[in-house]
Amino acid sequence: MFKVIKVVSLLWLVEIFLTRDDGTNETDQFDVKIRYKVEGEADRLKAEAIRQSFIEKTNSLFADLEAEKISQEEFAREYALIEISTLPKKADLFQVVLGWEDVFDDAGKPLKFSKANLRKALDNGQVEAAFRTGYQRCQERHLIKN
Repeated sequence: MFKVIKVVSLLWLVEIFLTRDDGTNETDQFDVKIRYKVEGEADRLKAEAIRQSFIEKTNSLFADLEAEKISQEEFAREYALIEISTLPKKADLFQVVLGWEDVFDDAGKPLKFSKANLRKALDNGQVEAAFRTGYQRCQERHLIKN
């Protein structure tokens, strides 16, 4: 028997770190409506293996930093590469991001969610990273809860 099921989604708080044109940094938050997968055992095991690999690699990196085998700059670069390798691809975000709240345009007016506006937002690398990280954390939280 074939059943059509409702799309499972939730609002997830995403934190974004922005570097302004003047070089100052700013942190902001907004809610993103994310579709999350209801995964089977195989998907859960795969996600757990990815998470475990991430933990092992970052623990090793922290140990190297503490032992002064690498500089702060090397640490930041390597950590970012490890994190990026475990996150969803940009194209995947168009399938899982279903909306947003508290997002504004340059004039300070609420920016309505659309795939075109999502595409524009994701053209900014810092915004893309925030969405990717937010989606990954949402998935991990779902897997941990179930």
